[in-house]
Amino acid sequence: MSTKRNLAKNKVPEIPVLQEQTNNVAPELKMALRELFEVDEASERAKIEAMWERARMIAGLGKKEFCADKEGGAVHPFDVAADLLQMSGSYRDVLLQFFHAVPNREALEKITSLRMKCGRCLTWGHLQLLLRFFPSAGGVSRTQFDHWLQRALDENLTVAQLDRAIAEHLRGDRQPKRAGTRPIPVPRTFDKRCEKLREHVDKLSLHLQQVYVSRENGVLASLEEIPPSVVAKREAEIQKQLLEVQERVQSLKKLLITMEKNCETGLMWVNHVCQAVGRSTSETSLPDAPVEHPPETSGMMDSEQG
Repeated sequence: MSTKRNLAKNKVPEIPVLQEQTNNVAPELKMALRELFEVDEASERAKIEAMWERARMIAGLGKKEFCADKEGGAVHPFDVAADLLQMSGSYRDVLLQFFHAVPNREALEKITSLRMKCGRCLTWGHLQLLLRFFPSAGGVSRTQFDHWLQRALDENLTVAQLDRAIAEHLRGDRQPKRAGTRPIPVPRTFDKRCEKLREHVDKLSLHLQQVYVSRENGVLASLEEIPPSVVAKREAEIQKQLLEVQERVQSLKKLLITMEKNCETGLMWVNHVCQAVGRSTSETSLPDAPVEHPPETSGMMDSEQG
């Protein structure tokens, strides 16, 4: 059966943008343009589905043991996959974020079925931009993802228009930037990640020790400098600020506890691997480690084509 007869049989609803742009053309041309439009839409959906399949398969490699690279050094399967597919590490991470944000086929079907008010479908280019919000982290990150997704649908934004809208929003935001507002480069190797982690922890510890918890320069010291009469007038405001700091400290504490447990798990895994190598066995699966989402922060990150 021809595409033309299929369309007539299935009574596909009229798409606003298609109806508007083909309203005054001859019936046969209108049908041909409709078929072209639907073929294009089908290819966009197929691309999203193909990207999701790639993401699902790459994510599955995370359960595999470390392997050797061309030089014989230990390397994670994620990195091997990126090299094999000739994609950058950042693009690989976009795919992984896609799978974590859309973890099953039901969620994928909901994404591919979305349409803008004009009738156009969402494209992979739109999703790449939206994934900069790390929606799988939940909280504000998911809220930002949902907000810009809905805006793209409501305003019929092209990929370029959505990119500009997000960029303008960032330029117009004069609030102090928090962690997560821009992409954080991820060191590719274990050694580099440990080095960066030590660097960041040392810097944070130094700031806390010399400034924020210091008896001379800390938060309490600056609070005691405020005249009692001013404290009384600003009671609610001061209490709110202290509670917000306390909330962030508690979130940081949870992350530190998780990091400590991850280190313990890593030490156990190293011991497991060494014993396995000694017994000439390949049982080197990493034990399940606790996962803690980062504190909720607002912001976006830039995308990269693979």
